[in-house]
Amino acid sequence: MTRGSSKLAFWLFAFVSQLKLGPVCAERRQPSARPLQAAAWGHDVAPSASTVILLQVTSRRTSTEGSSMLALLPACVVVAIGAAVVFAVLRPYLKGKESAKIALAAGLVAHHMEGILFTYILTDALTLSKAFDEDAHFSGLLLGVHKMGTASGSFVLWCAMQHNSETWRAGRPIFRSAATLQLIGVTAFTMFSCGMFALPHSTALHFMLLARFITGLGGGMMIFLTLTLFGHMLPTEDRSAWNVTFFLAGVSGLGVGPLLAACVRQANMFLGIPAQHMLSSVLLALPLLPLMQIPSLVFYPSLADVVDESVPLSVSSTQDARLQGVVVLLCVAMQVFRNLSISSLEAGVSLILERELLWSPVAGGIAISAVVSSVITANWLYRALARQPYIHSAHDPPSLSRRSMTPATRPSWEF
Repeated sequence: MTRGSSKLAFWLFAFVSQLKLGPVCAERRQPSARPLQAAAWGHDVAPSASTVILLQVTSRRTSTEGSSMLALLPACVVVAIGAAVVFAVLRPYLKGKESAKIALAAGLVAHHMEGILFTYILTDALTLSKAFDEDAHFSGLLLGVHKMGTASGSFVLWCAMQHNSETWRAGRPIFRSAATLQLIGVTAFTMFSCGMFALPHSTALHFMLLARFITGLGGGMMIFLTLTLFGHMLPTEDRSAWNVTFFLAGVSGLGVGPLLAACVRQANMFLGIPAQHMLSSVLLALPLLPLMQIPSLVFYPSLADVVDESVPLSVSSTQDARLQGVVVLLCVAMQVFRNLSISSLEAGVSLILERELLWSPVAGGIAISAVVSSVITANWLYRALARQPYIHSAHDPPSLSRRSMTPATRPSWEF
């Protein structure tokens, strides 16, 4: 699997490097013609028209290929650092050969990556929409369809588990298949948004939306799988700690996405990428971001022999069963409204910063990242003031305290 992952990374990098930088879509339809003077040739007679066209195309292609390779440098650095961090997260559990904890830690990383892929295009969504002669409504659609895919991926896996309650034991093929869907989605989105295919605008827009949906589909499958594993592979007293860390991993991903886009844009400006190619240079980095999960894909364990820690619910009466159902539905509704609120606020703030306050995408990405990531700072502050490792009620049993958790059961890393 290690050799396969290395080959996948190599071929994806080779493929992305072949994508040509250039003005996105609408701007590309107006090719710039640079007149060549006969004096530049050192001859008295000007070259033929066919020779001029050939040399213009060759010159633009050479320049664009060089810019494409240069634009990939920041993304490669980000992926290398991210993969190293992911390996550091998994390493404590790899040493102890704890299959359950390796799978759970990989799920935390996947939730973080889902947030990154969702918000990476946040500050560039409006610019991309204008390049396709669309307005702010389409930029919101680009963001929203991703989360529709996330919900669909969770629903698909839920249906599979309703059919077979032991589906979670096939966690490794499910996780790797979902990551493949993510990779296919982001690569297709970059290809169609950068105009790799000569398609009508309406067709390209539909394929872009489909690619975003597929990306969210893979993320939703990994998120639902990990949440299911919490119930099957963790003792009851340890689930609170892992759930809080899981939540904060996802929220931090929402903040890291715009920050990564801002860093890639700033690095490309430093490298001298032309302004008219900046949007496509930022989009070229998108297919490489899921490669940060390669350590998770390589070391994800088989769950066939993992001990099932789940405890059957004891329902004493029909009324208790109904009350439990109401509680579950209210929790689902809370999750839906929370996601709607966060997504709407992020998209709205991005539009206000860009259209009303005229902020640059770099400044907007950093600002949104700081605001979204403030929940982690608030959690740190709460824990410092309350002298408790995790957020929980004062009426919770002592078993939820980190002091009562053994090093083997609590997360080896936490926010």
